[in-house]
Amino acid sequence: MDCTHPASVRELDTADAIAYSCNSYIAEVSLQLNGVELVQLLRRAGFDSRSGLTSDEAIGHIDRPRNPEELQLEALGSRGIEVTPLELLEAYRKLAMQQRSGHLGSAEPVFLGLRQSIALGMAHAAQVDAIEVAGKTGTAGSQDPLRLMDCS
Repeated sequence: MDCTHPASVRELDTADAIAYSCNSYIAEVSLQLNGVELVQLLRRAGFDSRSGLTSDEAIGHIDRPRNPEELQLEALGSRGIEVTPLELLEAYRKLAMQQRSGHLGSAEPVFLGLRQSIALGMAHAAQVDAIEVAGKTGTAGSQDPLRLMDCS
């Protein structure tokens, strides 16, 4: 559970943990959920449903974690979840639309973390002068990359 935040950062909140890609924070906080709750949260984000952005798109897959270790790894995206690029794009679009409408609600720390990731975290290279940008770095991987990348 590596973290990339500077050693000078002693305390993190959710937004900081997202900005600095603090895996241990996310893993620890995920234990507040059970497996069913995590799956429901991921489904509400649209991570196993069609985005509607194109016809014949592939659909991701979410497993129900069977124990705390699987739950932590799934919350980090390291096991039990396959997300297509279109599902991820749609999740970010929904978050951006919530922010634009001024109704982020419980997603506010997530959006703030994405903004901070650009300003001071791992995604700093994506910063654009005079434009507010929110984003995130990440690692993509798949057991079968062709299964989710059907571009027919």
